[in-house]
Amino acid sequence: MNDRLDHQAGDEVLQVVAATTSADVVLFASGASDPAGLGQHLDLVVRRGSGGGFGTCAGFTAAATVYTGTVADFVQTHDEWLSGIGGWTAAGHQRATYRFGYTLQPETPSHLQATRTSATFQWEARLGTIS
Repeated sequence: MNDRLDHQAGDEVLQVVAATTSADVVLFASGASDPAGLGQHLDLVVRRGSGGGFGTCAGFTAAATVYTGTVADFVQTHDEWLSGIGGWTAAGHQRATYRFGYTLQPETPSHLQATRTSATFQWEARLGTIS
């Protein structure tokens, strides 16, 4: 996603390709940094589906909402494969498209202007069963 918010809401779409014979794929966050606490004021909705592609939401069709909450909650509760979300079992070279929608809450304190929050959203495929 963009490294800063130029506006109060937005969407980003990423396509994930599982290049394996069969594996469970989950989404989690790593490398989070939120020194000022902006993440608790940034709502996040993650949907898995098809269509769209990197940089464009055109043609995206949601199949499931895999997360609704704040960025802060996401990075605290989904920080490794075992706590990952949005799991799907890929058989062969399957694709899934994820749409990340974010909204800065209207009651965000003004002292958080010009602050940053960041995390790496990563997908990992493993053989086995999603718990």
